[in-house]
Amino acid sequence: MEFIEKDRVAPANPSEASIAQESRLRKRKSFSKAILLILCATQLLTACCCIISYARNWSRESQSLVVINWDDPFVAERAKQFNLSQVIQQYDQVIIAIESYHEGNGTYPSELSALVPEYLSEVPGIYIRKGERLTYSPEPWAEGLTPFTFHIYGHYPGLAFMHGWMLYYCPEQFESCNDPGDRHYRQYRINNRWIWINRSAL
Repeated sequence: MEFIEKDRVAPANPSEASIAQESRLRKRKSFSKAILLILCATQLLTACCCIISYARNWSRESQSLVVINWDDPFVAERAKQFNLSQVIQQYDQVIIAIESYHEGNGTYPSELSALVPEYLSEVPGIYIRKGERLTYSPEPWAEGLTPFTFHIYGHYPGLAFMHGWMLYYCPEQFESCNDPGDRHYRQYRINNRWIWINRSAL
């Protein structure tokens, strides 16, 4: 009877097995929390890097889209008359789409409609004021060495004749794109991608 009373009063001592099991559970929980924190930190760091990279690329691309050679009085005049900053930004997006198509397919698109909808939301139009015709060809420009042909043509009234003009995609690395021409056929470089060609009988 004394043994039973003693057993009833004595506190229950946890076994070594249960203590070890609880310790393992605590370690697993701590390890899981640590892994979760590491994963969250890694995802956050990756997201921050992507945002920074996108911001840098967007800033660099945006700057390249709207740079105009304001030092040239002729270009500055045409930039205001034809709203070239906006026009060039729109056509730069077309050039980027054409080059992206080439990277993905190994050839240039046969026509601009092939860029829709994967590379452009719609077929490019004539965005420039007084523009009349847009010419694209996957073949190089006959007068130069550009990889493909992209020209916008229009005209404006001159002193005695209707003067013709052309906005040509012609990157400055091509030597033939930097021909000054003559007084009837003058080239003016707008930026590192585009030139303005002025034709006049005067």
